[in-house]
Amino acid sequence: MADGRVLVPAIGSGRYIDTLLRVCQQERVGLLVPLHDAELPLLARSRGRFAALGTQVVVSSAEVVDLGFDKWATYE
Repeated sequence: MADGRVLVPAIGSGRYIDTLLRVCQQERVGLLVPLHDAELPLLARSRGRFAALGTQVVVSSAEVVDLGFDKWATYE
């Protein structure tokens, strides 16, 4: 259940993850569910930072996400 909404910078802005971390800490977010494929690599690489705040990110490991974005490697 979503209790509210927050406007965050664009995914490629360089401030995206830090803003999400701040929001998760302030709002005590327990579960973060990505809704856009472009978020997955960034969130996968930042899972530990979110976990340190008590926020679980629903995303595979960075290696699995990278494989999913590389269709040739997936094929092989």
